Amino acid sequence: MAQDLKSPIGEYPYADGQRRGIDNQIGPYMYADGAIFEKAFGGRLFKVVIAGARNAGIIGPEDNGIAILDEDYQQIVLDNHVKESSGYFGPSRRQWEEAGRIMDMNWEQFTDFIRSHPRHRPDSVPDLNNEKPNDMRPEPDRIIFPASQKDAECPYDYSLESRREIIQFLANHQMHKIDGPYSDWAFAWNIKVHGFDTSGHHPAYQNDPAFDERWEQFLEENDIFWDEAADALSQYTDGEYTTYPGNDQGQYKFDVTGRSGGWLILREVEGLGKLSFDGQMELKDWLKELDDAELVRFYKLIVNVDKDTADPGKEMAYRFADRRSQLEAEWKAEAAPESGMGS
Repeated sequence: MAQDLKSPIGEYPYADGQRRGIDNQIGPYMYADGAIFEKAFGGRLFKVVIAGARNAGIIGPEDNGIAILDEDYQQIVLDNHVKESSGYFGPSRRQWEEAGRIMDMNWEQFTDFIRSHPRHRPDSVPDLNNEKPNDMRPEPDRIIFPASQKDAECPYDYSLESRREIIQFLANHQMHKIDGPYSDWAFAWNIKVHGFDTSGHHPAYQNDPAFDERWEQFLEENDIFWDEAADALSQYTDGEYTTYPGNDQGQYKFDVTGRSGGWLILREVEGLGKLSFDGQMELKDWLKELDDAELVRFYKLIVNVDKDTADPGKEMAYRFADRRSQLEAEWKAEAAPESGMGS
């Protein structure tokens, strides 16, 4: 009697509607926890991700399906395979089973599948027509940032420990052109503000509701957004940014780029020089050349900026509350009766 074969990626782990398909990101693809897999042929490495959405500035869960990424040559091989109406709630059973089938393919089957796929990017896999994959040296997988070196009180999530994991994380970080379409790329963060609470009420301040109407009138007469945004960014653009615990001020240079300055980019790191790359291959080669201490230091910087820029709207709400607090002090002083000598 034939024995049932188990999927190489295990049993379907998602209860319908309970796991969001956009909790993580690699390149432009958003995916659910557990929906990304490494497919290796010796040292030759690909990633198979069940994408719940594609992030093209706007996250669209209708743009979903299995994507294959060439980790060695930093190329998107294909995407939108086994597409569903929405990927927001995570992989469908159909997508999970297909990912398992792909993970079970040998080199010949895998390359045949890629060549025949309508979404295959031509020239994305240099050894696609070879009988055997190119001989790639695997990334060292030694532990370089163990838990024993991490501060338990640190508010930043340094969850990665091995050199290989850290390089992969950094190589897949969001990038942006520095000075227009023909310039190099830099590490980047989307700092566009799409909406926030302009009321001036914030848990950090005890602003008086009695001044709500006057505050609204002030906002109608004064466009303070750009001044507050510039102040929020000044710690980066003026060279004052520090990583936890705050003993490295002046070591980082940032700039803003894009329409209306919607992207923060990392220009330079003291000791590592100016940071610009013509593509992900050059970026990955640069990361490999860093020694362990440099790589850990750079990893910590990127994790810090990731968290500190995660919610620009929240920062602006705080800035507006701070401005209102200052104004309320002035308004209260204006309303107070002048003290004077008795007659």
